[in-house]
Amino acid sequence: MSCVYCEEEISTDLIRIGNVKKHTLYLHRDQTYPGRCILAARQHIKKVTDLSGEEYLELCGEVYTAAEILNRLFTPDKINFVILGDCSEHLHVHIVPKYVGKKNWGKLFEMNEGSPVCLKEEEYEAMRQRILKELEKEGAVQ
Repeated sequence: MSCVYCEEEISTDLIRIGNVKKHTLYLHRDQTYPGRCILAARQHIKKVTDLSGEEYLELCGEVYTAAEILNRLFTPDKINFVILGDCSEHLHVHIVPKYVGKKNWGKLFEMNEGSPVCLKEEEYEAMRQRILKELEKEGAVQ
């Protein structure tokens, strides 16, 4: 089984923002939830329990850094964090900003929207650059 996170050509659903210590941050192309990202382990790790306690804390720290940046840039009312693993055997965290009165507020976010919100390439690039700039300010980019 091939792994979209390990392959040279990443999924067309994701735009690489940059490496953050042991993980890579991606912008999800479906921006139904503005600022939606995925933080994926750079090494092929199947599940959270494959990490040591120290590695788990590093993952949590990197998720926190990404969430803090998304909070500053997009001012969501809440950010959902989701680790599933039954569709992809590669450890990754969905970081999903949520907004009061918008899609699925008070409910679980929908992973694969029937009608995804797609942006123009230049809008994705501008969003990617804004997030990357904040990661660099935090000293988080590797």
